[in-house]
Amino acid sequence: MNLSQSNIGMKSFSQSDLPMVSILIPVYNEESVIERRINNIFESTYPKDKLEIIVIDSGSRDNTRSIIETNFQNRVILIREDQRYGKAHAINLGLGVCKGDIIILTDGPTLYDKETISELVNSFRASSVGGVSALYNVPLTGKSHVVDSEHTFWLHKDKIRILESRAYSTSWLSGEACAFRNKTITKVDEDTLADDSNIALQLISKGYRVIVNEETYFTEGSPSALYDYFKTKVRRALGGLIETLRFNSLLFKRQYGYFGLIIFPYRFFAQLISPIASAITIALAIPAVIESIAYLGIYSLIIGVTLLSIALILRHTVIAYIYTQLISLIALFMLLTGRVDVRWTRSTTRS
Repeated sequence: MNLSQSNIGMKSFSQSDLPMVSILIPVYNEESVIERRINNIFESTYPKDKLEIIVIDSGSRDNTRSIIETNFQNRVILIREDQRYGKAHAINLGLGVCKGDIIILTDGPTLYDKETISELVNSFRASSVGGVSALYNVPLTGKSHVVDSEHTFWLHKDKIRILESRAYSTSWLSGEACAFRNKTITKVDEDTLADDSNIALQLISKGYRVIVNEETYFTEGSPSALYDYFKTKVRRALGGLIETLRFNSLLFKRQYGYFGLIIFPYRFFAQLISPIASAITIALAIPAVIESIAYLGIYSLIIGVTLLSIALILRHTVIAYIYTQLISLIALFMLLTGRVDVRWTRSTTRS
């Protein structure tokens, strides 16, 4: 359990002992991307005879199923759900049939680098590792401050995930590239909105390390419309908050090393305490600013211009922070008011 990140993935499997990999793709109305996604997996450097692709279609109303049946007959296992019960339910259907030693959970709009699957598998050479993810590359378009903010957010978040991985474990296994050992997870809690966090925290609670492979990445476009962005991010934040509370028994537990003493408490702070503290701070700051303006006079204008200039220079970071705090507050409100629906909808502005 004390193996350092630098020792993970340094050796390569030989061609003869490469493990079988099952790739699970839960989908709903993904006709515009599903063919590209499956072809992208087949373009991987990982041997095709070691890949098992399982698509779980949860009641799609478009041509997702017919595209798979027409273009990938006998190459892809298609599980059909006539009714949507939620992504976790779809994942559990896939877990029931997959034969691989390693399972990789991914999404329809995601794209992998050619080496991504090989790199994820290589990380499992360390017996202490139960789960692995890749870095998230959000393409910058230069056309939307929403996408630019998401790019900044993930640059920051991936740095944290890397530090957590090196110290012990990260609790953030991105659902776009969520790899874990078969049989370590037999079922995802079906009331979850964050299957990747549920899987990661299950693995950690069972004594496995969960890490990020720093040598590879996945790409997925971010919603470009503000409403679509907020809807997607609020759902993710709500899911993460639910899992943090579900696995609160990990908090400050020495048997989980740095994860129990530092990493998970930080997650608890970032998701629950920080947004509440930010809201209280802003509420208290408004009368203080008004009083300062009256007291300082012209100097308050100089201070205001200086702060505004700094904010403009760091605008992407500032906007990302404001979005994150606001989204966390909305997610907390939805949790407290019971507005939780495990069924997912596809982003309408994600490329």
